[in-house]
Order: sequence, then structure tokens, then C-alpha cells
Amino acid sequence: MRILAAVQAFDGVTTDGLGLAAQRYQSDDAEDLLRMCRSDVAREAVAGTWILKALLETGRADGIRLEQAFDVLRSPPDWTVALHLLQSVRFARDAVAQALIDPYLDHERTLLRVWALDALVRVAPDAARARVDAALHDTAASMRARARALSAELA
Repeated sequence: MRILAAVQAFDGVTTDGLGLAAQRYQSDDAEDLLRMCRSDVAREAVAGTWILKALLETGRADGIRLEQAFDVLRSPPDWTVALHLLQSVRFARDAVAQALIDPYLDHERTLLRVWALDALVRVAPDAARARVDAALHDTAASMRARARALSAELA
């Protein structure tokens, strides 16, 4: 299943078709995928960034202009799109500017804050130290757990 067909068939929940599209990805799909990641239609952007994240996790994001994909964080996009992109930073740290991550460090959604902190550690470890230390005392257990793991990485 090619990228466009997989994204158009995405129901917002089931990712089987997206996984198949990621497995069959070829570099000539890069422009279509980037267009989906940058779509104003949330369902398309969620599907596109899900595929992008899957490709980055397996080291297969050939031909994708990653800086343009991560630039979506400026918008701000649908929260799931932001989540996929923040989770992807660990695989493409050189394609992301700290300024794109910073607004998510204080987001109302804990999950976005957790992954923004993780992304900050990948992109700007020196700048992240104080944030990680503060997160060790966050009210959210998930933030404290991630901060402990990140603190160990920074040590």
C-alpha cells in the first residue's frame, strides 16, 4: 500500500495499513509523506507522522526532508502529530531546533511534556539539565519516571 492510499484509508485508530505503508516505503514516496505530515487535515497529519516515526525508528527515512517535517511543530499541530514528532527526535536530533521543542515543555498534556523533555535532552543536553532536575519533582508520575531515566543518561 502506497503512502497516499494508506493515509486516505486511515480511520484514526487502526494503524495496520500505516504499518504496511511504512514497510513498503521507497524514497520516491518522500514528497507524498512530507505533504501528509504537513497537512492541515488532522487525520492525514496524524497518519503521516505515524509513518514517519515508524520509518525513523527503523532507519528508513531516505529522501525525507526531516527539517520540513519537524517544522510542523511551529503550528502548533494536532496534539497527536506533535507527540509523534517529539517521539521521533531521538532518531533525528540534527533535524530539530531547540526552539521547536521549547513550547511543548509546558504543554497542558503531560504526555507532550514528557516527550518534549526527552527531545530537549537529545537536542540540547546542557540546556536540559535544569529541566530534568525540576521534572524529578513533577506531580505527574510519568514525568518523574522519564526524568529519572533522562537524569541517568545525562550523568
